[in-house]
Amino acid sequence: MTEAGVDQPEACRFDDLVPEPHELFDGTATKEAFVEIGENFVAHYLIGRCRLEPTHAVLDIGSGNGQKARPLTRYLSPQGRYAGFDIVKAGIDWCHQRYASWPNFQFDFQELRSDWYNPEGRSAAQEFVFPYGDESFDVVFMSSVATHMLPEELEHYLRESHRVMKRGGRFFATLFLMSDEALGASAHLRIQDREFQRIAANLWTIDPERPSRGVAYREAFARSLVARAGLRVAEITFGMWSGADVVGALQDTILAVKPIQAPEGSTGNPALGNTSRRQRSGCLQPRWWTWPRRWRRGTWQVDDPDHGAGG
Repeated sequence: MTEAGVDQPEACRFDDLVPEPHELFDGTATKEAFVEIGENFVAHYLIGRCRLEPTHAVLDIGSGNGQKARPLTRYLSPQGRYAGFDIVKAGIDWCHQRYASWPNFQFDFQELRSDWYNPEGRSAAQEFVFPYGDESFDVVFMSSVATHMLPEELEHYLRESHRVMKRGGRFFATLFLMSDEALGASAHLRIQDREFQRIAANLWTIDPERPSRGVAYREAFARSLVARAGLRVAEITFGMWSGADVVGALQDTILAVKPIQAPEGSTGNPALGNTSRRQRSGCLQPRWWTWPRRWRRGTWQVDDPDHGAGG
């Protein structure tokens, strides 16, 4: 047994799911960053915020080299299911090879156009039908994908996400939001040492020649896209990029739900713990949603703020 409490062969397989630095294309430059970001994302956002359970089905839009899939191999049970797709073939080919031992993990390559990631792609993202059945997933998420999508593409992906989500399911995305506060605080918001330039009423980019290199949306417009897709915004948090950090992350986030019919006489959305209040920071969520979860010694653990270090 290893110190993490798993058999050595399993630990070796787990380490095999970390790409070499020259294989990375998800914004990380080192193996350590790849591991840390993936594990923290799964723990805080997917388990902590989206309430992902081990038996759930989860869809990863823009799965890359499996940064989020890796920690999920130790969280999802054999009854759980992971599906991911990406427009970068090298990442999907890598995952096909490395995840062969996990039959409930599926990776699909989609040859879609992106002026930044895949300019020679054959199909338009706004016409792509997700290759999954209706109401197939409990959680759908896209990390650093909306930051590279134009409005018609993003709206279509939101509608497709709604279609494949089960009722009461959660949708989670990271993106750059131009809130009124962000716009009022600075006229020089930037990422990657490039300043955002406004190219439409609700849209900014860091590269007008290749807009998909980095995209930001007006917050109210992003909310409207989510609503038009049939989803309800439950929570918005703001990242470090605009100086309005809430959760210690670079990008902003949106958590939304696919509504389910509320029981007669109840208020709010049952999928959100029967609360009708809408919030931007998460401070009004049911208390257990705010407990940080961390990967420790081979398992996910919850830090309950009502218990000190001594339990």
